[in-house]
Amino acid sequence: MEGKLKSLLERLNSSGEPVFWQGPTGNEAIDRVERLLSIKLPPSFRAFLRLCGGGGVEGSEISGIEEGDPSLENKGTVLGDTKRCREEFGLPSHLAVIYFSEEGVCWCLDSSNPDLSEEYRVVSFSLFSERIDARLADDFLGFFSQYVESRTSSA
Repeated sequence: MEGKLKSLLERLNSSGEPVFWQGPTGNEAIDRVERLLSIKLPPSFRAFLRLCGGGGVEGSEISGIEEGDPSLENKGTVLGDTKRCREEFGLPSHLAVIYFSEEGVCWCLDSSNPDLSEEYRVVSFSLFSERIDARLADDFLGFFSQYVESRTSSA
């Protein structure tokens, strides 16, 4: 899994698109953000955070852990984006935000995990109707593959 993530990161970095990464994050910081969110993050997202900390193509970065500090609640952090969506939009506690935009887009890891695997599906949460309105991918690795493909297919 980590090899596939590294390959996707390299593809995005060499695409010519402007990219921004928050910086590799250690397991201790990831464990702490899990405690702060009361959600265990899936292995593929943990590996993503370890490799780059979050980020991506400028303007559509994936939420992460900024400067290795899991307690930062800035926009673009898993903690900040999740807390904001919980407080302002009724985001259920079993969802952790991995992408949030002011245009009303909120994509999340769904830890309700009906199939009992370690990985979580990635879903779209409607900020307007305050409910899950679409399944985007079966897991974070599949989501990130789609993310990279959509941003590099014309490069």
